[in-house]
Amino acid sequence: EAGIERMSTASTLRAVRMAHVVVLLIDATAPLEQQDLAILRQAIDEGRAILIVANKWDLVEDPTATLAELRERIDSRLWQIKGVTHVTLSAQTGRHVDRLLPAVVRAHDRWATRIPTSALNRWLQEALEKTRRRWCRGGG
Repeated sequence: EAGIERMSTASTLRAVRMAHVVVLLIDATAPLEQQDLAILRQAIDEGRAILIVANKWDLVEDPTATLAELRERIDSRLWQIKGVTHVTLSAQTGRHVDRLLPAVVRAHDRWATRIPTSALNRWLQEALEKTRRRWCRGGG
């Protein structure tokens, strides 16, 4: 069984390297696994668009709290993707399955968007200026 796990992991990591959009499908009724976080880290390292899909949403007792908890778990461990899009669905009932493909397309479009160098430079200059002002006020 360990051999199967290793092969599965290697296959997943290869797929992440080849993908434009990484769709992480998780069980909404189970805790986030270390393997899930490893896949997300790999997607971040590879610079891929990420979409998190929570399946079995029909079995979730408190959808609002469950989604908030899922977002918090991911945001606290992987700040680089804070606010990443989440899709909740039920493959068994078909509920919200129609939202998946449009979400993938939106994630790809955001990922493929190019920011002009001048706009990026302006943003960076403003961020540095704000930081400098904070340091000056704080005595640093």
